[in-house]
Amino acid sequence: MPLKLSTFRDIREIGIDDWASVSGQGSAFSGYHWLAYVQTHRDAEASYLVAQQRRTTIAALPTYFFADEVPRYYDPHWLLRDQWQGKRRPVLLGGCREGYLTDILANDATPDDERSAAVSAIVEEIRRRRAEVDAVAAILYLPDTAMERLGSALKPTDRRFVVDAEAIVTVPDGGLRSHVDSLPRKRRASVRHDMERFARSGCRLEVATLTDCYQKIGRLSAALLDRYGRVVDPVEEVERFRRQAENTVGMNRVFCAYLGDEMVGFAHFVRSRDVLYARSVGFDYTVAREAALYFNLTYYAAIDFAAENGVRSINYGCDSFQTKVFKGAKLHPLWAVVLDADQSGFDRIDYAVAEQRVLGPIRDLDESVITETVKEWSPGTWT
Repeated sequence: MPLKLSTFRDIREIGIDDWASVSGQGSAFSGYHWLAYVQTHRDAEASYLVAQQRRTTIAALPTYFFADEVPRYYDPHWLLRDQWQGKRRPVLLGGCREGYLTDILANDATPDDERSAAVSAIVEEIRRRRAEVDAVAAILYLPDTAMERLGSALKPTDRRFVVDAEAIVTVPDGGLRSHVDSLPRKRRASVRHDMERFARSGCRLEVATLTDCYQKIGRLSAALLDRYGRVVDPVEEVERFRRQAENTVGMNRVFCAYLGDEMVGFAHFVRSRDVLYARSVGFDYTVAREAALYFNLTYYAAIDFAAENGVRSINYGCDSFQTKVFKGAKLHPLWAVVLDADQSGFDRIDYAVAEQRVLGPIRDLDESVITETVKEWSPGTWT
C-alpha cells in the first residue's frame, strides 16, 4: 500500500493518539501539548507533516515558515553569521522552533524500511516547499539519535554540522546527596556553601505548577531578560506563560523561592516521562546573590524533586556550559542540517570552520561531546 503524506495546519486536527504513536519516545518539545502551545505564537506559519501507511502513522514532523523576522537562534543566517553572505531569504524550519531539541518522529513499531521511506518523504516535502518560496530550509538542534535517523534522507547538496550542545544531569538513585557526593571535593564544598546561603537568607522553597504562579514568574522573567539586554513587556511575558500553562497542563513544575509573601526567584521545568527539561528562570536581584537562588532552584531543588518523583535525568539545554559541567552535567552534541544548501547560497560556507568555532570550546569542557557520530558525520576532523 502506498505511503500517504498529509499536511495539517493545526495540531488539533491530528488525533492525540496518532501524534503520540510517533512522539512517545521523543522529548517534551515534540509532544502534542507543547506543540499546541508553540502554535499560539503566531509569528510563523505552522504545519505538520504526517506520513501514514495502512492507516498507521509512520513518521511526522512539525514545520514553521518565517516570511520575515526569525527568532535569532533559529535563523540559519544568524547561526552562520561569521561566513554567510548574500541574499537573505525566508526561513523554513523542520522540527522545533522553541526548546532547542528536534526529534525525527517515527513509529518504532514499524519496519525500518517503512520508517526510512516515511522520513524521506517528509524531507522531500520540505525540499519542495523550500523551492516553492525560495527559502532557506533547515532542521536544527538534532541529537545524535535524530541525526542518524535523518541520515538516509540527506543528499550531497545538504550540509550538516554540530551547531550546539545540550547539558544533561543523570539523577542517581540516592538523589541530591549521591549527586553531590559524586562531585570533586571543591565542587562539593561549593554546593554546601550555596545551600547554607539559601538557609541564612530566610527564603523558603515551594514547588508549584505553572497555572499556580504564571503571573508572578512572568514579571520576574521579564526583569531577567531586561537585565541581559532583551527588553520584554512584562504584560506580554505573563501572557506567554499563561498560554503555556493553558496548553501544557500536567507537564510543568516551578521551583519557587519566597521571602515572606514575595516570590523572589523561580526555575521552571517541563516534564516528559522520566526527563525534566529546564526552561526559564527569573530572580529578584536584591536577593538572588545573597541566597544563591540560581543554584538552589535550578540544580539542587530540581535534582531533589527528580529523585523523589521517578525522574532519571534533567536536560539543562544549551549555553552556560561551564557552570553546568561544574554542577555535574555531561555535554551531548546537537546538529544542524541545511537542506539543498546550493539552492539558497549556503553551500559557500566552510562548515568545518563554523563547527570548530562552536564545538571547540565545548569539547574543552567535556571531551565526551565528541561522540562516534560526530567523528563519522562531522565536516571537520575530531579525535
